[in-house]
Amino acid sequence: MVYKHFYFTILLRLAIIILLAAGATLLFSVYHYYILGSLLILVLAIAVYNIINYFNNINRWISFFLLGIENEDSSLKTPSKSGNKTIDDVFVGIERLNEIFKQTKIEISAQEFHFRTVINQSATGLFSINDKGRVININPAAEKLTKLNNYHHVNILKNIDSALPGFILKDYRYPQQESAIFENQYGQKLLFKLSEIENKNEKIRLVAVSDITKELDNGEVEAWIKLARTLSHEIMNNIAPITTLSQVISRYFIINNKMINLEDVNSKILENTVKGLKVIEEQSVGLMSFVDNYRKFTKLPDPQYSEVNLSDLIESDLLAANAFTGFDTIKIEKSYPKMC
Repeated sequence: MVYKHFYFTILLRLAIIILLAAGATLLFSVYHYYILGSLLILVLAIAVYNIINYFNNINRWISFFLLGIENEDSSLKTPSKSGNKTIDDVFVGIERLNEIFKQTKIEISAQEFHFRTVINQSATGLFSINDKGRVININPAAEKLTKLNNYHHVNILKNIDSALPGFILKDYRYPQQESAIFENQYGQKLLFKLSEIENKNEKIRLVAVSDITKELDNGEVEAWIKLARTLSHEIMNNIAPITTLSQVISRYFIINNKMINLEDVNSKILENTVKGLKVIEEQSVGLMSFVDNYRKFTKLPDPQYSEVNLSDLIESDLLAANAFTGFDTIKIEKSYPKMC
């Protein structure tokens, strides 16, 4: 219905302009009524201005509306009555779109507030930085763990580890990883994870930081438990045959809790006893070797002291130092004590 009225209004104005132009031409060229023809030309100019203004009013308000959307301004108020039903219908549509835009903006703000609240309540530290290393947003958990604040530079994180800023900024001098563990001065082990979001203006780097000290401690305890189980398993595998063979050999010489007589010992008993003792020896040597190897693994060997010629040692160090740039500019004076 709105479109029909719009078309009718346009066609009516165009028909009036055509009729006025034809009438003015007729009065000038046929009847030579110059005064009346001039009046028709004036009315024609007014009609042309009217149709131009008709379109400009619509275009002007649509332009204002689009600029308002671009600038996130929903305060545009369209006139309720313009004197033209078609324009009024367009204004109603613009007002309806403006209300939808305003409601959408309110919903986005509510969602943003909700997400920000959730992030601030998160036990995991979260902060974002721009491509220059400046902190854009940070939640309380990250502030507590890193001592960062908004607009700080990540170079402050050097107080945790000198390599941490380079890791976050993905400096080429450091391994390119998405996660790494750093330990601060209080013994906390902090896990940093990186991710990126790219918008039309810049890259935003998101950093998640969490204290995993307890998890690592629990993992260390579990590792010790597994190690203890492995040790007990290996030790029992070696002790069980020793215990069994000891009992078997004992039964050869003790019957009913009494030792047998010497004349009852035959060659077969002696042969089995020797074999059993040999197996016991092998198992014992294996057990001692296992314990000794484990002791070497868990304990540093004792230092082996020996005499060293300090002059030769210093000369070797100086020779190795030649590889450093600028070493040749250093003047070295050598003075060796006389050997007795």
